[in-house]
Amino acid sequence: GICGALYRESLPLAAAISDVHVITSVKSGKITFDTGFTTLPAGTYRLEAEISEGGKVVQTFSSELFTVKKGKNIRHSFGGLWNDPKLWDIDIPQNLYVADVKLLSAEGEILDRFLPQEFGFREFSIDGRDFYLNGKKLRIRGLNRHQSYPYVGYAMPESMQKRDADILKNELGVNAVRTSHYPQSRHFVERCDELGLLVFTEIPGWQHIGDEIWKKQVVENVKDMVEQYRNHP
Repeated sequence: GICGALYRESLPLAAAISDVHVITSVKSGKITFDTGFTTLPAGTYRLEAEISEGGKVVQTFSSELFTVKKGKNIRHSFGGLWNDPKLWDIDIPQNLYVADVKLLSAEGEILDRFLPQEFGFREFSIDGRDFYLNGKKLRIRGLNRHQSYPYVGYAMPESMQKRDADILKNELGVNAVRTSHYPQSRHFVERCDELGLLVFTEIPGWQHIGDEIWKKQVVENVKDMVEQYRNHP
């Protein structure tokens, strides 16, 4: 039977946003919204993103009008400069924003509105053997969660998932955790955002899979996994 949460989704018949990747650059002071579409008929459109903090809108970004011809896997990126965002860091994890991205017609009618995306304005980079977060060298105190620490299953209650993250950060004193490639609970990841706990996860491989159908399924699973978690700081 079903041992986890089950969700039903409804999509507009004509035009629907499939995913939004919020890309932040501390170095250039820029934010980009890479937006994909499940369906998007030929026509002229505009995208808009409202950024809120604590329920209050603090920034708005709009795209120019863009024209779409008939096709598949359509994406459109827009954004702009943001010179003074509150940066998310492992020491200041409370700096979280929510992006509300909308698709509008050329006349300004709202055609679709994507699910709110919580994110942190941050930039992670690697230079040689060193890790950097927002331009500052990062000293990682990590833990291999699915070997060194009891794995809390995906179907465990929300309170236990959050407690798991609290133990890692506050009792064991780590600032990063490596998880298995199995799906992580949304509640666990959201709590890591709030605590300033970095999450490293494995991407499932398919090199050893001989069946082409299963390979395709693994690729789809990886795509879904990346889209689900990439906006979490």
